[in-house]
Amino acid sequence: MHPIIKTFYLIVSAALFLPCRAALDSAEMELFYIQHEQKYRKEYCDCTGDTAETNIRKIIAWRRHINEIAESPAYRYLLRDYLRIMGPDSDTRPCIVVKWQDERMKKLAMEDETANKQIHGADDMMVDSMIISEEADHRPSSPFDFGRIPFGTRKAAFIRLFKREYGVTPQDRETYCLVPDFSFAGDACMAAFHFSKNGLYYKYEIEGIDYHPDSLNYVIRPQAGRMVEELEKRLGPPDHRPRVGYFDIKPGQLAPIARWYQKPYIAFVGFSADRHRYYAKTIVYKEGVE
Repeated sequence: MHPIIKTFYLIVSAALFLPCRAALDSAEMELFYIQHEQKYRKEYCDCTGDTAETNIRKIIAWRRHINEIAESPAYRYLLRDYLRIMGPDSDTRPCIVVKWQDERMKKLAMEDETANKQIHGADDMMVDSMIISEEADHRPSSPFDFGRIPFGTRKAAFIRLFKREYGVTPQDRETYCLVPDFSFAGDACMAAFHFSKNGLYYKYEIEGIDYHPDSLNYVIRPQAGRMVEELEKRLGPPDHRPRVGYFDIKPGQLAPIARWYQKPYIAFVGFSADRHRYYAKTIVYKEGVE
């Protein structure tokens, strides 16, 4: 075949073929979109109770919000809270859990706004100074404390002290305060500070980023080692160093590799697991507080 005729034949063939292929792809894409749109709309309606016709972009943004929270390390704490308050047999679909948390946070935000209006009628700095001096300056300090914030501090003073010391305002979660992004021993971590029924600070937990099991020896153990070194700077060598293997690490439990005990204070560093992922964790608390 002559080169010119061959070139013309290829061009014509392509012109005839491409529209058909494009139409096929478009139909497939449309079917794919419709199938998933119905699924997403049903999920949105089931989880939110919103039966109104909703723009698909809003639904996709809603799903992204759910996924971002469900995939974050902070979701571990959120799910524990949800099951503790709502009961162990509650619906644990992430969209239900996140909706519950969003509603709870709106309620807390409204309560905080009301409280702040009452408290901050006077000068903010003067009020902060009064709260801090009344609480922290009269609490006995201990090497087990988190920084310069002593155990026994009330929540309002704790939040102000933490913000003053670290430039971050902890998120108030009723029975604890959460700092989702915090650096500890040079690593990215999540920190939670717990309060008793009387509102007194008595425990903190620091959790590293979670990884797949095959990262245990190469990433997670070194991070736990750095946590041990960080506590050793203040507490000295651990009283006990248990050996922990892969099968010793259980979901929702701490498998300690180091322990310090100076009554009434206890500190642990070890490993824990959640949803088949593993992470390093530090727990420090004061005994006899509920």
